[in-house]
Amino acid sequence: MDKILLIEDLAEYQVLVRGVLGPQFQVSCVETLREATALLAKETFNAVILDALLPDGDGMKFCAELRKSPATGNIPLVMLTARGSVTDKVAAFSNGADDYVTKPFEPLELKARMEALVKRFRERNQQSGTLVRGTLRLATEEYKAYAQEGGRDSELKLTPMEFRLLQFLIKNEHRVVTRADILQGVWGSGVFVVDRVIDKHVSSLRQKLGAHAEYIQTVPRLGYQFQVPASQLSPALSLAPAASLSVGG
Repeated sequence: MDKILLIEDLAEYQVLVRGVLGPQFQVSCVETLREATALLAKETFNAVILDALLPDGDGMKFCAELRKSPATGNIPLVMLTARGSVTDKVAAFSNGADDYVTKPFEPLELKARMEALVKRFRERNQQSGTLVRGTLRLATEEYKAYAQEGGRDSELKLTPMEFRLLQFLIKNEHRVVTRADILQGVWGSGVFVVDRVIDKHVSSLRQKLGAHAEYIQTVPRLGYQFQVPASQLSPALSLAPAASLSVGG
């Protein structure tokens, strides 16, 4: 099920959005930008719905910061706000919003907009054959992996097995995968590989990732987990104290 993050401090709108999108999407609600930052650092969402004015900051500025971050730069973003002037709409689109919905809104219209937006995003990703997580980019059709360094993509010299391993971990982002999961997902059924061999491949992959090795975390007695570290988010998304976030007009 596709996941949507709603950043909205008014309970009535949280209930309304959950009600109309809940049957089709998994909707997570937070009331502040600080809460949103924490959740975006831990989970991957298929779209974000963002209010313009929140208790701890300006939603439009936050939208711009999401666009600057490698971890959230491509995620579909919808502004949901009572501000309805042309100036506000132009500002939202200039800051990276994909759509703009004015309160009060027609629930079925919001549902249709979100369905279309998420569908286009999914199809675009499938057609591109590209996986992007943080500063890592995988060209799945070419079996090539790249890491962003100094604003430029640098190719990682991975073996086919290491590429499949990285691809598997990325597709299971935030989930702890056991060695049995890795064996099934990377080597396939009917293949016998001891745990030590799997660990050796993970170790080799980490070495080639270099400064990006922290993306792959060891979970003691369980297995491994791929997660983009909070340090890879843009400065405004690094869980700064709420007081440092200015409130827009």
